[in-house]
Amino acid sequence: MVTNPRQDRPVSDLTTRARIRDAAMAEFADKGYRGASMRGIASAAGVSLGLIQHHFGTKDGLRAACDEFVLQLVAFKTAAVEDGTIGDQETLNALMAVAPAVQRYAGRALVDGSPRIAELFDQLVASGESYLTSSFPDRFTTGSPRTRDAAAVLIAMNTSTMILQAQLARQMDVEPFSEAALRRIGGASFDVYEAIAEMVASEMWRKLRQGVDSHPDAAAGRADGDAAGGRGDG
Repeated sequence: MVTNPRQDRPVSDLTTRARIRDAAMAEFADKGYRGASMRGIASAAGVSLGLIQHHFGTKDGLRAACDEFVLQLVAFKTAAVEDGTIGDQETLNALMAVAPAVQRYAGRALVDGSPRIAELFDQLVASGESYLTSSFPDRFTTGSPRTRDAAAVLIAMNTSTMILQAQLARQMDVEPFSEAALRRIGGASFDVYEAIAEMVASEMWRKLRQGVDSHPDAAAGRADGDAAGGRGDG
């Protein structure tokens, strides 16, 4: 579990294993898995190649450790959401301490096709399905294609800010994957979701939704959802 990590702590405060992992995350993020080298990571971490091999074995082992750190951070965030502490300043500080490095790595890993990160995406979609069915049971029925599609799109929307962060930061005139960038993107996300909530209540939205739902493909998908265990009407 990730507990109160601090990205700005002195390098000397990190364990050797953590220092290597952090260097590897940066190297993988910059060059991708194929372009990253064990020697480059060793140089960035200030250790010998042999020491990396001692701790992690191969480059695959090193990537697995980076992936596991991402999974631990997601678990930490999920637990904070579930126990209601996600808005606490201590929790936010802990997340922000490692979020820039983790998002930078995860965004590149999603593009590179890391098997573990792909598995994480699947887990997030499954969690999204559970959230939708528990929060909006009349709209999203358990096991329906509609619910799965909605959860997948929701997670894709949230993770896209990691993949497109360079473009987002350019528009915001901030450094990509900096604390300033993450705070600006987070604030903008809240603004967008709040605006969408108002738009959904509008007559324009009702007509647009009616038009989309009347399309034959949409009707077929809705029928599939009904057959899977519920109506799934919006």
